[in-house]
Amino acid sequence: MSFLKADENKILKFKSLLPEKKLICGLSWSSKNNNFSNAKSLSSNKITALMGISDAQFINLQYSPDQNDLNILEQYPSTFQTLDSLDPYNDLDSLAAAIMACDVVITISNTTAHISGALGKETLLLLPYGVGKFWYWNEYQGRNLWYSNIKVFQQRIEGDWSHPLAELQKYLEQKIA
Repeated sequence: MSFLKADENKILKFKSLLPEKKLICGLSWSSKNNNFSNAKSLSSNKITALMGISDAQFINLQYSPDQNDLNILEQYPSTFQTLDSLDPYNDLDSLAAAIMACDVVITISNTTAHISGALGKETLLLLPYGVGKFWYWNEYQGRNLWYSNIKVFQQRIEGDWSHPLAELQKYLEQKIA
């Protein structure tokens, strides 16, 4: 179920910039929350494990990305793409359209998660264990209670992203197969 609707013309514009015959995965990995960003965010070094998934294309949906993160991810030009016309921080209408141009969105707990959830887009949410997991991300059988289209991948040990990233990678590989 969706609560928001994206501009159809912008969706078509973004789709025209994306490769065909690949699973298009929107990607947002960082939070700017002053109190919890360290607990909620992933380093680009951890995300690079996903870049090896064949037949997947990762689209940068990160608002105000750290340049060091971009430098690392842009070393994978065949699987990571930044849309030059997209400003996820200042243009939420275009962010919504870019989300809808994707097949799935992978994100941490940030604005992108809420917009994707409200649009009804399949969203794969990476959640921390303990600090940084907010009350509204409670889930039942791996799904979020507020947004039924969000599937949760949560840390088992605080600060350790290895399990949720491995589960996410397995889920994407099965989706592509």
